Amino acid sequence: MKLSKWVIAILIVSLLLNIKATLDIGSMKNEIRNLNSKVNSLNHSLIDTVSNTINDIERTLEKEASMVNGFEYENIGIKDKKADYILSVNPKVYNKGEKIYFQIKTGKDNPQLIPAETEDNINFKATTSISIFDKADIDLVIEGENHKRTEKLDTIPSLAYKYAARINVRLLASSIRRNIGSSKRVFTYEYELINDSKPGEGTSIKEANLHIELNGKEIGTFPMKLEDTTKFERFHVLVNDYELQCNAGDEITMYIIAKDNMGLNYKCYLEEWVVKEDDITDHSSKRYRFGEVEVY
Repeated sequence: MKLSKWVIAILIVSLLLNIKATLDIGSMKNEIRNLNSKVNSLNHSLIDTVSNTINDIERTLEKEASMVNGFEYENIGIKDKKADYILSVNPKVYNKGEKIYFQIKTGKDNPQLIPAETEDNINFKATTSISIFDKADIDLVIEGENHKRTEKLDTIPSLAYKYAARINVRLLASSIRRNIGSSKRVFTYEYELINDSKPGEGTSIKEANLHIELNGKEIGTFPMKLEDTTKFERFHVLVNDYELQCNAGDEITMYIIAKDNMGLNYKCYLEEWVVKEDDITDHSSKRYRFGEVEVY
């Protein structure tokens, strides 16, 4: 059946309208997605603004409630594993006759009260020494005839690992064999200890020794030789054909003890073995810590 021209025209117009409607719907979907994206962006922006405003308000309230205008501490030197500090505080209000202290809390000992001194009744200062292995909470204490007020000022972090030498140990050669005809083991081990701090620019290692223990008792100490170098400090040791009487179940441990120019000590963990009945020497069942460095 042949369609009339009018019917064909109507069908074409209907098809075009459907196409246009489909395109319009797609465009509307894109606009809705863009609108949703903008709304989400505005929502996040608003949340961030409100959060920042709240934080600013909280900081302002804390500052207004604080008893001080400012607090500072300065490290003026390190000696005998202790850091010396100057503490300085500026109270908002100071009434004549009040006593001002800095309270030092390290978590190990009882809190220590240090009297603060002043020359102008504005800035109050005191000096203190804190172990470089400890972090210290610093509080301000103001005592009057009928009142006592306390406020936390700051926390001074531990300085041990800031000033400690950057030590690495490496195994260069190793062998263990049984001495024929006996229960002795023969050890040959070679190690190097590297301090990555450049000579003259950081903490210097003064001496290093390799130690061998049998069942927790030291049985051998071997000095490590400092190798001359301009790039870094290198200590070296070779333990060649070292005989050791071992029985099944015995534990053998090797480690390095080093000391630096500030008096800090370093224990560098190396090998840990257990002698087996079948003549096999295995690593200890304890946590294997080769290369781990403990500062004390």
